[in-house]
Amino acid sequence: MSRLSLSETLDSVAGQNYPNIEVIVVNAMGGNHADLGSSCGRFPLRLINQEGDSIEYSTVANAGLAVSRGDLIGFLGDGDLLYPDHVTCLAEALREHPDAVAAYSRIRAMDSNGHLLNEFATQFDILSLYLGNFLPTHHAVLFKRRVYTAGARFDEALNSCEKWDFWIQVAQYGNFIFVDAITANYRMNEGGEFAINGDPELARLAERAMYTKWQTRMDTSIFYDLVNRARAYSQLQEVQAHADRLELELINLKRELEGKMRLLAESSRIQADQQRTIALYESSHSWRITSPLRSIVTKLRLAQRAWRGFGLLDRRARLRVLGWLLSGQVAPARRKLSLAVQASEVSDRHTLPVTAAPHMHNNPPSFTVLPACIDVLIPIYNGFEFLESLFDSLERATSTPFRLLVCNDASTDERVQPWLSQRLQNFPGTILLYNESNLGFVGTVNRLFTHVENDFVLLNSDVQVPPFWLERLFAPILANPQVASVTPFTNAGTICSFPKFFVDNIFPQGMDALGIDAVLARLQDAAAIEIPTGVGFCMAIRQEAAKRIGLFDPVFGKGYREENDWCQRAKVLGYQHVLAPNLFVYHKHGGSFPSQERQALADRNEAILRERYPGLFEYYKDFIRRDPIRPLRDFLYLMVLAKQADHPALVIIDNVIEGGAYAYSRELIANTLDVGKSVLHLLDDIRTGELRAEWVSPNARLTLNFSDYAAWGRVIAGIQPESILINNLYSFRRPMDFLHWLSQEPAIEGIPVSIALHDFFMLCPSLFLIDSEKNYCGLPDSATCNRCFSRLPIDYPIGTDSIAEWRATWKKALAMVNSIVAFSNSTRDLFIRIYPEYAGKIVVRPHSMARFRHRSIPVDLSKPLHIGVVGTIGWQKGWNIVKQLCEEIDSHRLPFRVTVIGSLVPEFSAVCLNVTGRYERTGLASAIEQSGANIFLFPSIWPETFSYVAHELMACGVPLCCFNLGAPAEAVANYSAGLVLDDRALPSMLLVQMEDFRAQLFLHKERE
Repeated sequence: MSRLSLSETLDSVAGQNYPNIEVIVVNAMGGNHADLGSSCGRFPLRLINQEGDSIEYSTVANAGLAVSRGDLIGFLGDGDLLYPDHVTCLAEALREHPDAVAAYSRIRAMDSNGHLLNEFATQFDILSLYLGNFLPTHHAVLFKRRVYTAGARFDEALNSCEKWDFWIQVAQYGNFIFVDAITANYRMNEGGEFAINGDPELARLAERAMYTKWQTRMDTSIFYDLVNRARAYSQLQEVQAHADRLELELINLKRELEGKMRLLAESSRIQADQQRTIALYESSHSWRITSPLRSIVTKLRLAQRAWRGFGLLDRRARLRVLGWLLSGQVAPARRKLSLAVQASEVSDRHTLPVTAAPHMHNNPPSFTVLPACIDVLIPIYNGFEFLESLFDSLERATSTPFRLLVCNDASTDERVQPWLSQRLQNFPGTILLYNESNLGFVGTVNRLFTHVENDFVLLNSDVQVPPFWLERLFAPILANPQVASVTPFTNAGTICSFPKFFVDNIFPQGMDALGIDAVLARLQDAAAIEIPTGVGFCMAIRQEAAKRIGLFDPVFGKGYREENDWCQRAKVLGYQHVLAPNLFVYHKHGGSFPSQERQALADRNEAILRERYPGLFEYYKDFIRRDPIRPLRDFLYLMVLAKQADHPALVIIDNVIEGGAYAYSRELIANTLDVGKSVLHLLDDIRTGELRAEWVSPNARLTLNFSDYAAWGRVIAGIQPESILINNLYSFRRPMDFLHWLSQEPAIEGIPVSIALHDFFMLCPSLFLIDSEKNYCGLPDSATCNRCFSRLPIDYPIGTDSIAEWRATWKKALAMVNSIVAFSNSTRDLFIRIYPEYAGKIVVRPHSMARFRHRSIPVDLSKPLHIGVVGTIGWQKGWNIVKQLCEEIDSHRLPFRVTVIGSLVPEFSAVCLNVTGRYERTGLASAIEQSGANIFLFPSIWPETFSYVAHELMACGVPLCCFNLGAPAEAVANYSAGLVLDDRALPSMLLVQMEDFRAQLFLHKERE
């Protein structure tokens, strides 16, 4: 009131062309103001002095309203300067719109020097008014007296936002008219009405007070329109942010393009210089004479890549490639080999989603009792058959105090009410209500809500709760003030269903709800997971949130989807809804209503949600598509399957490459299942980049994919297996990383760990002890090994360039192993030469011969030497031996023959040679008879740890020769029709020895 601009404001009022105005000036500064006279131009003026100092605006405004007498009322600040037609324009607008209750116009904000600062011209929108005040009093709004008569007042309890609150009150009685004309200016002097206090926290608290006041008073349709507008605004912000990112990306791309254009220009210049240089080289004499050499080098590189691809193929694919090459179809063979190499170069490509691997307690942990009593709301409509199990489960779960609030919603089953009256006597403090008429689920829950005194949980009548359920269910609410609701896992609860998403699950054989919950309760990393909505079968609710927004909307009738609506309203106020992953509550599903009503209820209420929340179901569908809970859900399901098994599982850590080791693990898995036990098969697949875990039991199969070896450790700790077998690591992408993990993993402590010696991978990554010259190395001194190691043709990252580091890492890992299984004495002896300190851990356990069918296949020993060789013969399998024998026979025109039952890789031809092609194991006996061979040779040049082929031949009873290497030599030495050859013998000597062997066997047979 002391501002010098007051007189200018009054002068602007005196100049109005409206005929009938009364001016009321209220002194807001306290004390008596200097006399202003009794008129303002031709209009009467009254001065009202208020007692006190610096009186609040709302008190001053209400004082002015109380003495006003006109049909139209307006407020002015002492900085407003009105144009002469201001009141006339607004009054005429109200006369033209009799349903409207207020009118306002454009207004300009000026500084003290008359410079334009801003122009306020917002079209009226009730939703915008709820979101923020765009009608401060300096707009000189003109409103009808009837809104004051109806009760509109400035709320003197509000420390701020009282003008905003007043205009919302006015808007409850009708619309506002915006006059699109400038009719007033406002001079923004320092300390005026627009002065900003600069305290965002006070502004936030003031807004919160407004939202708290109006959230329960506004019309439901207004609320849902606000929700949709807030969602649209959020989406708009996301779109704008995305547009900003795209614009920034475009700027960066333009800069990058400019840089590349400069580089391209420079490259073009360099290329032109190089072309000139190349032309000089190509015209030179040396270039022409070295052309054949360059061609050979190119072909060798292509051949090396093809050979690498061949090594990555499985047996069937290899034979297919060989068939193409034999028939001259080079293109498909080249394409197949190229794709194999490309696949091996792809890292981290997963065909399965990566599964979570949290820590698990070995035993169910203890849970902290909740600090306050919990109210448990149970609406009941019929479902008598569920009541006993429900209240039995509640009676067993009393670790945290709770109070039952139960309402019988006019059940038609007459057994329900007397049963409840009797049974609830066991629960002190229970409130039992009865509805004279059926209110439906929503009405019944809302009635129970009026008795709530604490945080509470909604519980269907068709559920069963486990011990310590309340402690786990309310832990997220205690931990995070923004959590409004918590839902547990259940067998039938849409997005909270376990183990399968969005279906009604059947318990695994031999498991019940308590058994599943006992597994989930062991979850150590039980962080709550945000979900789009709670699920009402068992939903914990923060009392504060429910008090702020109310509970369920009665429009949802008997039930279904009412919790979705409530959760959306809570989200608007910043609350979250989460899943408690360490709790499982059994849900029969549908206990409250007859089954024939369910679908009709769901369809009706879904339609309401679609109308209220456009885009909500697309949001749900996106959540379902992403299924972010699956990684944890799959892991927990694996834990459940392990608990379900009658015996602790066997863990096999294995490769994926077909061969003897792979066949051994498959046979072991089959034998383990036959005795009713389970297997967890852990595989590092170099072909797909997956770290897989395949659970195999007599009743279930489950395949998961993990991110690292540490995740395997948490899986092992979680399932608590009987023992671990490290079967083979040859296909592992990062074997050194695995060994480091093995040597440090605490989860395997106390679990018997064994490792199988199927090959010599732990001695040398060459696997077969074949050196860089393609000969059996015999494990020479360390200096020779180091020289050879750098030249080995290894085409995968082993993680070291030193044989010393390789063996030292294995040595450390082997310290964690309890037993080392060798399948022959020769394998044990070779192992001890490198790791003598572990000799005491080695157990020699020859392969079982039960799988081999013994028979006697006749061979014609009276004919000249006919050598039979069985298998796919590559270099390590004796390819060069077979070739040298054929060359010796052909060059000396010997009467001997060689038949390969299988294939040679790569192929070669000889006069004495016959190659039959691929054979099936079941047809080997027939292939032997048809071949005409009378002496069989196992030509492998490395000390194999076991040979299925050698034992198959001995089981067929045919004469067999092999070199003095490895397990085959041990077996052949004890075979009545066997001969062990010197691996250093020349081809001619080998032929002499085998021919003498044939002759001796023939004479022996003749004597018999």
